[in-house]
Amino acid sequence: MLDGELIVFERGRTNFAQLQRRVTAGRGLLRVARECPARYVLFDLLADAGGQLLLSLPLSERRARLERLLVDAPPQLTLTPQTTDVREVWDWLTNWTVATGIEGVV
Repeated sequence: MLDGELIVFERGRTNFAQLQRRVTAGRGLLRVARECPARYVLFDLLADAGGQLLLSLPLSERRARLERLLVDAPPQLTLTPQTTDVREVWDWLTNWTVATGIEGVV
């Protein structure tokens, strides 16, 4: 089981209205999905393919498993950036989040 968030980017920024449009498209979903492609941004692996929960493992091990799982994944499945460098986090908060419309970092 993967943990992540569905995001629609438009001109390099997140667009929540376009994401809502996809969710409420009904029968027009295929057309809207072509017009507004989405990415699933992944940040944790909660269970393995057999259904065994991994929550007792450290995040670093779950992250390593997730990275291996996504090696050959299509670009619509995106691994969220991760760092322990406070300067890099500050840069993300002050530059990247503002530029892309992402609301913050975890």
